[in-house]
Amino acid sequence: MRPSVPDMGQDKAERIILEIVRQAGGTLVGKTKLFKAFYWAHRFYFDDERAHGTLSKWPIVRMPKGPGIDRCDDLLAALRAKEFLRIEMCPRGKHEAFRFVLSPADGVPRLEDPIEVEAVKRAVGMVAGKSARGVSEASHDKSASWRRAKDGDELDIYADGLGEDEVERIKATVKEAEARFEEALGLR
Repeated sequence: MRPSVPDMGQDKAERIILEIVRQAGGTLVGKTKLFKAFYWAHRFYFDDERAHGTLSKWPIVRMPKGPGIDRCDDLLAALRAKEFLRIEMCPRGKHEAFRFVLSPADGVPRLEDPIEVEAVKRAVGMVAGKSARGVSEASHDKSASWRRAKDGDELDIYADGLGEDEVERIKATVKEAEARFEEALGLR
C-alpha cells in the first residue's frame, strides 16, 4: 500500500501557472520567468494585508538559478494533457527557450480572487521585459531562504520578507522558548 501524499494543491498551482501566462498576455517565454513569477506571486499575496494565508501550498524549492516550482514538469504535463497550455520551443539568442501559450478555448481555469489575480499581475510585472539572468539575480538578492538552502531544499519564502537580523532574532526567540518548555516539562 502506498503512503498517502499530502494534498499540496496541484489544482491551485496549475491555476496560478495559467494566470501567470494569462497576465503575460497569453504567452510567456522562459521557464526561469515562470519560476520567478510563481515565487513573486506567492510573496506578493502573502505580503498583502487583504490576503488570507498563502497563495498555494505548492512547494517552492531551491534551484541553482533561484527559487523554482517543485515538480514543475508534472504540473506542466497535466496542463498540456488537459489542453489548457501549449508548450513550444523557440529561439532565444544563442539558445532555445520554452514558450508557454494559453489555450484560447473556453473552460481554462482562472483564479477567482481579485487579490490573487493582483498578486500574479504584480509578479508578471517583476519578470516582464527582463532577461532570465536578470530575474534570477533579482530573486537571489531578495531571497534569503534561497541563499541559505541547498539545491532541492524547500524554501521558506515567507521569511524572505524579513531582514536577516530579524530572522536570526526570531530563531533565537524560538530556541529560547523551546528550552523553557523542555525545562518546564522536566526534560532538562
